[in-house]
Amino acid sequence: MSFEQENKLLCLAFETIQDGICISSLSGETLWLNRENERMLGINRKEFFGESTKKFVQKKLVTSSITEEVISNKKTIHTVQEYSNGKKYLATGTYIYDENSQPLYILVHTRNITDVTNTSNKLEEAEALLRKYSSEIRKLKIQKLKEDSFIGEGDTFKHLKSSIEQAASVNSNVLIIGETGVGKNVVTRHIHDLSERSHQPLIHINCGAIPENLVESELFGYKGGAFSGANKEGKLGLVEKAHKGTLFLDEIGELPLHIQPKLLQFLQSGTFLRVGDTVERKVDVRIIAATNNDLLKSVEEKGFRADLYFRLNVLSIYVKPLRERKEDIIPIFYFYLSKYNSLYSKSKTLDVQTLDLLQEYSWPGNIRELENLAENLAVTVKSEVIMPQDLPDYIYKNNNKLRSNSFDLNKQQSLTTYLEKIEKDIITEVLENSKYTREAAEKLGISQSLLMRRKSKYAL
Repeated sequence: MSFEQENKLLCLAFETIQDGICISSLSGETLWLNRENERMLGINRKEFFGESTKKFVQKKLVTSSITEEVISNKKTIHTVQEYSNGKKYLATGTYIYDENSQPLYILVHTRNITDVTNTSNKLEEAEALLRKYSSEIRKLKIQKLKEDSFIGEGDTFKHLKSSIEQAASVNSNVLIIGETGVGKNVVTRHIHDLSERSHQPLIHINCGAIPENLVESELFGYKGGAFSGANKEGKLGLVEKAHKGTLFLDEIGELPLHIQPKLLQFLQSGTFLRVGDTVERKVDVRIIAATNNDLLKSVEEKGFRADLYFRLNVLSIYVKPLRERKEDIIPIFYFYLSKYNSLYSKSKTLDVQTLDLLQEYSWPGNIRELENLAENLAVTVKSEVIMPQDLPDYIYKNNNKLRSNSFDLNKQQSLTTYLEKIEKDIITEVLENSKYTREAAEKLGISQSLLMRRKSKYAL
């Protein structure tokens, strides 16, 4: 299948551009030209499909092959090129990357600059267009992905997706807040993949997992021989490794207090010193931090610098725990159950009451706990249908809904007592999830005065 057949919409878009577009393989084979490039060169473009881009030079159609220069230098190339028609063109060649930051193709963009006096402005325009093309291709790829656990159906999930897209469109620092296991690392990966930095590194460091005396050298590196046992050549820090990309500072609340001023300086100026060095270095890095702690409380208790907190918290994303987005529990659980069914050649499904119990459970470990349970049930349950009693005791036996909905004639339980128990449990749950009694009454569909009488009746 040809490049044009595989990328029909993309090619149609490039046909509308009044500049030359040439797309080639990583080995320099011409895959496609748009009509404008065909007109500029004065050729039948189909005769060149499948041919090496060197053929354009051999036929004296252009003065040099930009594609070959990209391959040779392994980087974006900007130059002025002269065509056989005597006109000069601003040419930019660059890689197009996939969602895994691997190069897919080489794209060369050419624009007529014969009558242009200020070529620098045109160069900026060409670069902006290339970024736009790469961004659109990247988004098309990402839309086809189904990231682990990044699924949902409710308004909370839609709001989270919107926040991620907003954060990805800018270079501002981001602070992601959420309990352990909610998927803060997944949110970070999506922000990075949707941003212009997607083809650059995403470096992850857990600030709480590194010994306090090693945090500075891990982050900023060190000069050769800076301390006893140090590598003679020195060491590149994670900040430098993330140059042009994204640095993810997980569990930022665990960052030692004595390192915080150096991180603050880096956030303010983009410069830093390696341990033991006197030469200031400058890099271009986007910072995303995450925490499951109350950083403002840490600021009040002098455990975290206020100025650093506000530097990090330019954009804030709160990832709600599963108990606050119950509508997403079952879709996510089915996602993981399907994953492990496939992995272990199983075909497990869930009983209706099992679904109810899973949705009512509070999930203190959030998505991480949910995934572990899905794998456990797929492996250990012998029957095809997972029943309530197959669930762990902490979900099955301690579930209020299960207990209150069990009407046992053998216990000589009256219908009135049974219904009152259900009413009490429902009111208790709604009150726990409401700020005010007026709000609770609206959820229950009763008057506030009736709710107050029920509270009194059940001593709530």
